[in-house]
Amino acid sequence: MVTGEVANTPQSEQGQFEGRRIEWKVETFGDTEDLFTLNNPCGLAISDNDLVMCDRDNHRVVVKKRASKQVSYLSFNSRFKLEFMPQDVVILSANNLLIITDRGNQQIVVSDCQCKLVRTFGHEQTNFEPFGIALMVPFVIVSDIAEHRIIKYTTEGEYTAEVGGYGKGYGQFNEPYSVAVNSVNQVIASDFHNHRVQVFNSELKFLYTVGTAESSLGPLRNPYGVDVDSDDNMYVCDFDKHRIVKFTREGQPVCSLFESQIKTTMYIAISKGRLTS
Repeated sequence: MVTGEVANTPQSEQGQFEGRRIEWKVETFGDTEDLFTLNNPCGLAISDNDLVMCDRDNHRVVVKKRASKQVSYLSFNSRFKLEFMPQDVVILSANNLLIITDRGNQQIVVSDCQCKLVRTFGHEQTNFEPFGIALMVPFVIVSDIAEHRIIKYTTEGEYTAEVGGYGKGYGQFNEPYSVAVNSVNQVIASDFHNHRVQVFNSELKFLYTVGTAESSLGPLRNPYGVDVDSDDNMYVCDFDKHRIVKFTREGQPVCSLFESQIKTTMYIAISKGRLTS
């Protein structure tokens, strides 16, 4: 994984966004020279103190202190029927809890950072393969790639709403791998095989799509991870084009980051101007 910082994007008098200065590869971790090795790292989340990563094929969640090299691990293989396969994670800071999508056991896992299991939920769903997750306190938004839908739960695990189904129409998906929520509780969902990002309101009513129109940056091709910054700009991992694309909250393209500099762009997390992928 790589983490770095990016400067603000200036806007010209004509309203056209100019190039962006990028300080990239400020820090890398999880490779063979590090204190720990990641095996198919997936979703990640950032708090003031911790960087939390789903180390899927090692069947664990890695918690790394941001200010030091201290690392701890969470694994629940002895607790569940099947192997723990963490795909994505969010941090519920108020309670110091992690909420994790577990593809191996088709459930959502809630735990503290000391590996104390608090609860699981999602078992009531049939043909359920939870993938991406995002916070909309007091709710969580979960993407389900088996049924091509987005589900809204309370953080206690109560089902409240969903949108989706397989297809190409607005509000339909073909594998929604990642979700994010902005400051006005709009839900941003990647729609991988439909080559677009869809945006919904807090009640999961469709608003608009992002990344399909031709522009100087070109359309998205298999968008994977999504996240937002403090200004509600959207960042999309454009998987097939090996880049991260920035959009305004309204869906206008701004710039392309790390183009051809990253072998694979799948997940992204942004916190206080710091981008981790």
